[in-house]
Amino acid sequence: MAFLEKINQLAKNIEEKTGDAIEITKLNGKIVNETAGFHEDIKKIGEFYYTRFLQGEELHVDIIEVARNAQKHSEEIELAKAEIEKIKTNVPANEPEVLVAPEINGPMVEEVVEAPPVVEEVIVEGPRVCPSCYKEVEANIKYCPNCGQKMEV
Repeated sequence: MAFLEKINQLAKNIEEKTGDAIEITKLNGKIVNETAGFHEDIKKIGEFYYTRFLQGEELHVDIIEVARNAQKHSEEIELAKAEIEKIKTNVPANEPEVLVAPEINGPMVEEVVEAPPVVEEVIVEGPRVCPSCYKEVEANIKYCPNCGQKMEV
């Protein structure tokens, strides 16, 4: 009978441990959900104060410094977007660009300037840097081994 009691005790221990594992999993899930909610609410608080900052309202000194930093980031984002738009709307390579001289006591003069030739193939000799994770990648590798970003060969 001692053997059966040991098996029963072992089964009870396994049942308790399984129940504990299930409970811990549920609690971990709750922690993840509550953490996401916490971060979302913190984000809303930040947006609230940033909106007040943009409206010129008086804020606490510590908040003003953070809001100014956020504003600088926003300005840099807009500058980068403008640069992208400038690049996108630029004259395509190998297509002549027409430059117009301002009118000076006479008719306008147009000058056609040829664009420099486009290099068709670039051979990479040494290691390169991944544009996504900035890790060094060997030459002629098609995908970054660190993050999976497709590399231009």
